[in-house]
Amino acid sequence: MKEFIVETSNFLKNRICFAAFWGYKIQKNKIVITNYFGKGFGDSAKYVVKELLRRNENLDIVWLVNDVNRDNEIPEGVREVKFNTINAIYELATARIWIDNSRKMNGELKKRKQCYIQIWHGLGPKKCEKDVEAKLSKSYVYNAKRDSKMADLFISSAKFLTDLYRRAFWYDGEILEVGFPRNDIFSYVERKEIRQKVLNQYGIAESKKILLYAPTFRNSHDVSCYDIDFKACIKALEERFGDEWIILLRLHPNITELNKNIQFDSKHFFDASEYQDAQELLVCADAFISDYSSILIDFFNTKRPSFVYAPDMENYKKERNFYFDLNILPSAVCQNNEELVNKIVNFDEEEYLDKLKIFEDEMGVCKCGIASEKIVDYIIQQIKTDQNRSVETSGI
Repeated sequence: MKEFIVETSNFLKNRICFAAFWGYKIQKNKIVITNYFGKGFGDSAKYVVKELLRRNENLDIVWLVNDVNRDNEIPEGVREVKFNTINAIYELATARIWIDNSRKMNGELKKRKQCYIQIWHGLGPKKCEKDVEAKLSKSYVYNAKRDSKMADLFISSAKFLTDLYRRAFWYDGEILEVGFPRNDIFSYVERKEIRQKVLNQYGIAESKKILLYAPTFRNSHDVSCYDIDFKACIKALEERFGDEWIILLRLHPNITELNKNIQFDSKHFFDASEYQDAQELLVCADAFISDYSSILIDFFNTKRPSFVYAPDMENYKKERNFYFDLNILPSAVCQNNEELVNKIVNFDEEEYLDKLKIFEDEMGVCKCGIASEKIVDYIIQQIKTDQNRSVETSGI
């Protein structure tokens, strides 16, 4: 009840502020970006911004962050403004373009001449949005519907996701099926450079191989489903692939505070939950373990070994269910530590790559590498349209 009161109060306060700025002129070159409700320079928006900066179009780019005093890795040419403040509301109220990867939940009001690009945050096996509406809070459903109504463009990474937007996102507008911009990194990045950056961040020796563990959240915030025997995993990885291994943990943004509740051996284990860009962790990972998270689909771009650890799969089916049988994934699905160790030791690369191709073909997955470019083309087109006329500021 207390949480509901706080949410409602925040929504109404912001709605009043947006109304106060309603008559302010839209600045046709301003773009305002939000990443996971105020996270730093990461996810798909990072790669859109890098392409915008490369084009040098004299844009005013604003990134909304929770903490303006920390190093959010925001590049030169982008302004940081504190998320969910009156200053942030002013920036949104006067921007030509909005970009977000999560639902707008704070009473935002979009004007008719503004353009909202919803780049979303992933495609995974777990059901979402309208398909689990009965399990979502009324406030989330209300804001999700409102967000979709405001959106002018959704970004899709696969035909499967495009169909899902139409069916389950309360959305019937334009969809650009070009892939997620964050996955452009797999087509052009210098892996050695990114790997060294991550190793330096956590003080890891260059000789070590990296297992990245990145599970999704549970509504109950129960951590028992993350009970991997990490020592046994390391032993299995070293037996199958050789070299010495360490583990990076990357928790979902909704549950980063639960890292202190997960038991691990500090000698071989590093918490990367606060690392700004999860895609850089994927680039440097030599193997990967997840469960029902969309980040698993992103990792498939590397073609490197991946595994699903899902001890609560039957309960999760009852709570949320899946869009498809997890066994069609190229990753071996394991429901206990014994199975996980066995699948690592007996990993068959040829079989894995064959299953990966079948899965990507069935999902209609976009080839990565051009998403940022295509989205920036769209943004520039929107802005250029306004160059020879004054922007109206009234009406939705």
